[in-house]
Amino acid sequence: MTQRDKMMERMRNNPKGGWRFQQVDSLLRYYEFECRPGSKHSHFIYLHNLLSREVVIVYRGKELKPFYVGRALEAIEEVIMRRENENDEV
Repeated sequence: MTQRDKMMERMRNNPKGGWRFQQVDSLLRYYEFECRPGSKHSHFIYLHNLLSREVVIVYRGKELKPFYVGRALEAIEEVIMRRENENDEV
């Protein structure tokens, strides 16, 4: 199990764990999400070619709200699942 896998597991088990934007951003970028700034300086929009929706993270203060951590994890898990489905079809 990689460090990223361990961090994702800890996030799943404790979304209120004081996760920082940089940690969630690092995970999203590792799974090939593209980040673009939103219309406000605290908003970041993540896109992935396997998803039809955006993941919006609002970053204010030191820690992210658990809602945004959960939203990011859901998107990452959906990308992982779709990649596995693509590999099964080949």
